[in-house]
Amino acid sequence: MLVKLIEEFANAIGYLTLFPIGKSSMAKGFSEERPGFLFFPLVGFLLGLLSLWIFALTSSFLPPRVGYLLLILSPEFLSRGLHLQSILRFENHESSKVGASGILAVFAILMMKYELIQVLTLQSHSFLFALAFSRWSLVASQLILPVSKRGPSLKRDFVFATFSILLIMLFLGWAGLFTTLVVLSFLCFLLFLASRFSFARKIDLMDSSCELTELLVYIAMAVIL
Repeated sequence: MLVKLIEEFANAIGYLTLFPIGKSSMAKGFSEERPGFLFFPLVGFLLGLLSLWIFALTSSFLPPRVGYLLLILSPEFLSRGLHLQSILRFENHESSKVGASGILAVFAILMMKYELIQVLTLQSHSFLFALAFSRWSLVASQLILPVSKRGPSLKRDFVFATFSILLIMLFLGWAGLFTTLVVLSFLCFLLFLASRFSFARKIDLMDSSCELTELLVYIAMAVIL
């Protein structure tokens, strides 16, 4: 049991980050056998910790605004821009060409996150919650969007991933509850949109939900805090 959990954790890291470990690494592709969905929020949380560590190391010699930009871009580099790619190709999902609207969408998302993270200065728990919750949205999207064959462990993984998010939500109190309700409303809207899209666009929509969820968490936290 422990060996299987370690294997799934390695697959989650390999799929969501640039570190080539597990069966779902960038070089090996996605492992449908043991994708490690239950560890997706944890991997997002660890990406946040690593990004905050980089921010802390560079804050002593970088201007504050440059430091915040590095804080926003660090998770994107560490995850090799996996979720931004889906937004870039959403307009031309059947080809490798990048549309102008996709570039504008990515620029707008990054700029909004950059401005919001400055509003949430010293609120490191909001940053960690955003990265963990955004990776949880990938598990939820996989469950509600019929884009691939659902493995027998998907529901189990969703329950455990949701439990980890609920623990963080309880720690944040009313702010966490409000943010959770906002994200759940967004996922319901996502499900409505998915019914009108082709199979290829459903996949892109599922992957892009990660970036959109992260942005929503920042907006909700900025409103409350």
